[in-house]
Amino acid sequence: MRRSPPRPTGTLGRLIRLPGAISPTALAAPPQRLIRGPRAQNQIAALEAAVTGNGAVLAAGAVQLWQLARGPWQLALAGDAARVVALGRGGTALLDVELAGAQLLAIPEAAESLALWSLGRPRGKAFRPALGSISLAEGPRWPIAVGWHADAHVQQVSSLVALARGARMRWSVPLPLGDVVVRAGAVTAVQTTIETALPAGVGAVLVICDAVDPTAARGGDLDLRASGATLGAPLVFDGQTAEAALYPVEAKDDFAIAVNSVSGFRIKGVLGFRGRAEELAALLHGRALGDLLPEGALGSEGSITATLRGGKS
Repeated sequence: MRRSPPRPTGTLGRLIRLPGAISPTALAAPPQRLIRGPRAQNQIAALEAAVTGNGAVLAAGAVQLWQLARGPWQLALAGDAARVVALGRGGTALLDVELAGAQLLAIPEAAESLALWSLGRPRGKAFRPALGSISLAEGPRWPIAVGWHADAHVQQVSSLVALARGARMRWSVPLPLGDVVVRAGAVTAVQTTIETALPAGVGAVLVICDAVDPTAARGGDLDLRASGATLGAPLVFDGQTAEAALYPVEAKDDFAIAVNSVSGFRIKGVLGFRGRAEELAALLHGRALGDLLPEGALGSEGSITATLRGGKS
């Protein structure tokens, strides 16, 4: 399968430290500040005040990462589509939903950080708050895909977790949290295991791996497991190698695909699609991954206003 060159997303990433935030644990590597300089720090201070005041405004495509003080917290949202991800200790996802319009969410009390992604203005009006519910409904072209591939850019929100389009990545070896926007291939190049959480409604999953050690590859150095879903027999594409396979999926809710290889393969992508695998096979043949999985927000227009309520000092 052809690969498209990396495309800049124009996404803005910020780490916001709220007053009274306490980190109960320390990373093995020292944390990196995402924004530097007096002017940037003044902007952060103003944004901190807005978060718990009249609300922080995020334009379409913007991503912010907030470190939370002790809760309980409620998040009030207004505007267009948004993705809200609450992370606990070790990057555990306690909440990961896409939603639109005026909403009031209770943030789990165990959450230590909160990621907000402004997705832009959706075409539809009613969406069930869930992982990838808007991304899987409003892709710009058919077949509609969620997930990631090596040349795509993802939003790293912890040392073990990144947010992809309508999906969530988790890996095995912790990485320093530097720039929020990173290329997925830079992450997967140093990992042996990648777990990808995908939304309900995905009917087929494309798993892509490159063989880097033919001997280990022939010895079966590739393990693929599904949690919360049943995978059918993979479909073979004309002209594709055995390192790319399309699996039919049966799942009632969100599910996860974990791919592991110690040395035989490099994991290059996991994409989930709406529709049946048998119908998708012809559409996927010869398509560039960048064409299958667009980057950035749903559109260039729209914004959200986010306000935190509650909390303890």
